[in-house]
Amino acid sequence: MSSNSKRADAETPLVEELSSSPFQELDQAFGHADHLIQKGMLQEAKKIYSHILKKYPGDKRAHKCLEVLEKGNATLTATPLILPRETKNQLLTLINQNNFKLCCKLIEDLLEKFSRSSELYNIYGVALRGQRKLDASIKAFKRAVDLDPCEPTTHNNMCIVLIELKRYEEAVTSSEVAINLKSDFAEAHVNRGDALRFLRDLPLSIEAYQNAIALKPDYFKAYYNMAVVLESMGNLSDAERAYLEALKLKTNSVDAYVNLGNIYLIQGKLDKAIGIYECALSIFPSSFRPLNNKGLAYKKKGQLPEAIEAFKQALSVEPASYKAYTNLGTAYHDSGNYEKAINAYSKALEINPDFTDAFNNMAYSLLEQGKIEECLNAFAEAIYAGSKNESLVVNMVRLDTQLADVSSQFASIFARKDVEDLLKTVKLPNYYVLDAIRCFISAQFDRAEQQLRNFKACEKKLFDTLVEKDKLFCVTFSRFLEKLLINFSANKAVPKAENTIYHIGESHCLSYAHYTLIIDDQSFKIKPLITFGAKSYHFGGEDQNSFKAITSANLSSVPRNSKIFISFGEIDCRPDEGFIAASQKLKRTVHDVIATTVSEYLDWFAAELQNSECETYFLNVPAPVYREKLSDKENTGLADTIIMFNAQLEKMVSQYDFGLINVHKFTANENNFSNGIFHIDSVHLGPNAICKIEEQFKI
Repeated sequence: MSSNSKRADAETPLVEELSSSPFQELDQAFGHADHLIQKGMLQEAKKIYSHILKKYPGDKRAHKCLEVLEKGNATLTATPLILPRETKNQLLTLINQNNFKLCCKLIEDLLEKFSRSSELYNIYGVALRGQRKLDASIKAFKRAVDLDPCEPTTHNNMCIVLIELKRYEEAVTSSEVAINLKSDFAEAHVNRGDALRFLRDLPLSIEAYQNAIALKPDYFKAYYNMAVVLESMGNLSDAERAYLEALKLKTNSVDAYVNLGNIYLIQGKLDKAIGIYECALSIFPSSFRPLNNKGLAYKKKGQLPEAIEAFKQALSVEPASYKAYTNLGTAYHDSGNYEKAINAYSKALEINPDFTDAFNNMAYSLLEQGKIEECLNAFAEAIYAGSKNESLVVNMVRLDTQLADVSSQFASIFARKDVEDLLKTVKLPNYYVLDAIRCFISAQFDRAEQQLRNFKACEKKLFDTLVEKDKLFCVTFSRFLEKLLINFSANKAVPKAENTIYHIGESHCLSYAHYTLIIDDQSFKIKPLITFGAKSYHFGGEDQNSFKAITSANLSSVPRNSKIFISFGEIDCRPDEGFIAASQKLKRTVHDVIATTVSEYLDWFAAELQNSECETYFLNVPAPVYREKLSDKENTGLADTIIMFNAQLEKMVSQYDFGLINVHKFTANENNFSNGIFHIDSVHLGPNAICKIEEQFKI
C-alpha cells in the first residue's frame, strides 16, 4: 500500500503466509496418495497417510484425509485434495506479480477438478482480495475453512480482509482461531492487534503486538503498529522507542521516519524533527508528508521563509492538498503577508469547500487587514456549511465578546438552532472562560458564574491541549472575573445611571464594568468595550492589524458627544513583552521607545475620534504589585518603566485635548509599588478605585 499515509494496517504478506506450511516438503507424498485415491486404491492411500502420521503425528492434513478415508467417503475418488506443487507455484507467482485477474481466471478453471482443495480456495481468496472483491474473498476463505478448518493461514488471511471490511469483531475471532491452531503465528498476533486497535481496545492491541515481537524479534510491522498505537495513546516516549526499533529493522521506512518526526514536533524538539523529516526525504524526495510536516516544524520554529518553501514543495507533490494550502496560508499570515494568506485559504476552499479551518484562518487574516465585515462573513460561511468545529466556535465567541455592539451578524448566527445545539456540546476550557467574559460584559452574571464553574470542572487533559498562551489567558481571566463577580454580588444595590461612559481597553476595562460614576451630579454607568491583549504599541505604525480594527469598530459604535475612558499600556510595561524587551531588540533606550510609542498611540486615537466630539480620558498604568518571582532589579525596572510611560502620557495628552485619569498616584506607596488597597489581583484594580477616579472629576 502507499507509504505516503500514516497507518498501522500495512498489508500483511498473504502469499508468504500461504506458502509457509511446516510440512510443505510432504506435498509429494500427499500428491501420491491423491493419485492412488483417483485410481480407487484407498487402502494404499491410507498407508501413506499413516506413514506420515508416524513421522509427523501433528499433521492435520494427514489426520483429516485418513479420517475421511476411514468413513468410506466415495466422493474422494471424484476430486483430488492436494493441489500439485507446480500449479500452486504458478498461482503464487501470479499473485506476487499482482496479476490477480489472471490468477483468478486460472483458479476458476481449476476449481472443478480441485473443488475439495482448501489450499486452492485460500489462494483464490487472496487473488480476489487483490482485485478488491472483498466479499467474494471472504466467501472463498470460508469455503477453504469448511474444507480444512485446521489451517491457520486461512483464518489469518480472512482476518486481514475482515479488517478491511471494518468487521473488526469477526476479524479478532479469525485471528484468535489462527493463533489457537498455531500459537507461534506472529503474523496472526499482529493482525489481532490491528483489529483490536480499530475496536479502540488499545491495551490489548499493545499486548498482541508484544506477543508478536516475542515470537519474532525482527518483526518490523509489529514494532511499527505498536508505535502508532502508543502514539495515539499519548505515550510518546514508548512510541519513540518503538519507532526507533522499527527503523533498525527497516531503515528505508518513510512512514516510520515521518511518525517519529511528528513525535519530536509535538515535544517541541524542532531541530530533531526537521532532521528526521530530512531522513525520510533522503529516501523518497517527493514524499508529501515529510515535506508538509517539515514546513510545520519550521513554522513552529519561527523560520517562516523555510516553512513557506516546504509547503510549496509539498503542494508540488500533491497539488490538491487543501491542508497544505491552509498550512501555507498560516505561514503567510504569520509573516504578515495577509493577502497571500487569503489566496492560499481560498485555494484550500476551492478544493474542499467544507474545510472550516480555512474559513477560520481566513477570517483572522481579513481581521488583520481591518476587514471586519468580510471576517464575520467568513465565520458565517463556515457555520452555514454545517461546521461542527469547536475551535471555530471558540474563535467566534472570542470575536463576538470584543464586537458585540458592532455587528448583528453574530447575534443571528448564535440564534440558529444548530449553533445553539453545538454550543451546548462544546467542552473546551477557553470557550467557558470566553463565554463567561462575554456574559459578564452583557451583565448576564448568573451565566458568567456558571461558565466559570464549568471551567473549573474541566478535565485536565482538555486544559493540557491548550497552548501556553491560552492556558495563561484562561487562568488569569477566570481568577480576575471570579473576583469581580464576587465584588459585584456584594454591591447589588448599585443605583441605575442615566448616562454611559464607554471604557475601551484590554482586560483593565472590566475593572469598573457596570458600576456608576458621578460626574457633575450626573450618573454614568461604565460600559466595557474590550480588545483582548492590545498594547499601546499596537496602535502605532501605518499597517492595519486586528487590534486597530476591533478598537476602531468599537469606537465607531460609541454615540457622538459621549464620554470615553481608554485603558492601554499596562501590558507594554511588563518586563517580558513590552518596552524593556523592545529596547533591547531595537538597541534604543526604554525612554526613547516609550516616547515614540505614546506619540503614535495618541496620534491614532486622535485620528479615530476626530469628528466624534467625544470627551475622552486616558487612564494611566497603576503602580505594580511587587512580584516575588522577579528579582529586585526586575521589579525596580518594572516600576520605573511604568513611571516613564505615565509621565510621557501625561505630558502629551493635553496636546490632543484629551483628559488624564491618574490611577497611579492613589495606588502607589513610597517605593512606587502597589499600596495593596485597590488591586483586586496582581495586575488589575478593583471597583473600589472608582471613588478615587470620581474625586479627580471634582477638582
